[in-house]
Amino acid sequence: MRARPAAWLLLALCAASPAAGQERFRRTPPAAEPLPTLALPAIDSVSLSNGLRLTIVPRENPLMSLLLVLDAGEIRSPRGLPGMATCTAHMFLRGTKTRSAADIEELVESLGGSMSLDITQDHVFVSFQFLEDSLDPILALLAQLLLQPSFNERELAQVKFNLSSELMDRGKDPEFSARRQLIRLMFQDHPYASFAFGRDAVRSWTLRDAAQFFDRFYRPNSAQLVLVGDIRLDAATRRISRHLNVWPKREIPALPSLAPPALDRDRVCFIDVPGARDCSVVAGALYPPPEIPDRFALTVLNQILGGTLNSRLFMSLRESRSYAKYAFSEVNHFRVGVFFLARALVAPRYLYPATELLLEELRRPAREPVSLDEILQAKTVVIGSFPLRLARPEDFASRVALIKAAGWGNEAWNDYYEQTWTVGPERITDLARRRMTSPFLIVIAGDRTLCDERLVEFDLVEYYDARGQLLYTKSRDRKEPE
Repeated sequence: MRARPAAWLLLALCAASPAAGQERFRRTPPAAEPLPTLALPAIDSVSLSNGLRLTIVPRENPLMSLLLVLDAGEIRSPRGLPGMATCTAHMFLRGTKTRSAADIEELVESLGGSMSLDITQDHVFVSFQFLEDSLDPILALLAQLLLQPSFNERELAQVKFNLSSELMDRGKDPEFSARRQLIRLMFQDHPYASFAFGRDAVRSWTLRDAAQFFDRFYRPNSAQLVLVGDIRLDAATRRISRHLNVWPKREIPALPSLAPPALDRDRVCFIDVPGARDCSVVAGALYPPPEIPDRFALTVLNQILGGTLNSRLFMSLRESRSYAKYAFSEVNHFRVGVFFLARALVAPRYLYPATELLLEELRRPAREPVSLDEILQAKTVVIGSFPLRLARPEDFASRVALIKAAGWGNEAWNDYYEQTWTVGPERITDLARRRMTSPFLIVIAGDRTLCDERLVEFDLVEYYDARGQLLYTKSRDRKEPE
């Protein structure tokens, strides 16, 4: 009988040893596999005498990509003329003194190429993809677009019609309406709000305003040209200089220094989208421009929160609770800072619990440390998807253009794997406590007749009409609007 306690102790130790081993394994995981080699070509840059910055990235490929990056995004639109940067960018590709818009499209197609346009808050990206032998004809066309623009009323009418029709169609989409209203409110009285222009703004555009905007901001000393293809820096510089060295520079007005308004509490806003069957819930926050470690930590944290179908928002709001059809998050880098955004499409009856759960998931990493396994999985996805984002020539060139436009360095290029892999639990927790605990601006877009009964569950809601104009504010303890 005296031996029984020793036997039980031995059994207990045997039973506990696997658990103890697992605990030691969790605390001291095995060394990670070596990171795959990321051997991207060097990014070489040089400036022409007129201030145009050239970035050449040699890459063996029969296709070439040429991107013109202009410091002429919506932040440059004059006060009172929202959308003028977008209008001018579209007019830029719609003809020269000797070629119509149709002629330009036909020429690019005959060279085996394509062209595209992207306008952001900060920049305009004009992109050409073409065969290697077509470099000089494409450069000649670009020079003609810059040096011999032809703005006429017919093309302006077409641009206005196209954009107005697009805005009318997209205005029926609750997510588009929510995102646009979020930008309006987040950047109220800031030039970035111009990016959320509506159809009323389109009607006010004039040919004179577009021509003046082009003359002021489409200048070499506020532009960059990115060329990716099988060509060396010296040869590319000579060929580009022959076409664009005569592009005259001009002093560019300084950017406005207005800071976006800060939030002191979570703010819930509702915008009416008549006919919408579902509600879009969009929550946004603006953070200061991050240092390099925070930038990569935010990338990993975003992956954990809502980067893919396996991330927390999707699994919690859709898979576990069936509140949402989808739920994701994203990170947008602007000149003034980082714009973090989470979005979900939910049925009206789940509006309140879905919004509360979305905010809860965003803030959970600040109070509950993220497990090492979850962080490793997120980093693996971020690192594994990076080569895929560079697979096509145009995507490869777009990444280089983004790096140059944002002023990033090799940490966003050949050091991308190492920077991502160094993100650990402590950095994630620290970042979440500094950022995800700050107030969010929440915009809900849907049909008011379907959402009214659910909106009363929120403490305070600002109501906006379909054009984004404030109607009234209603609190939960007041039946009448204020």
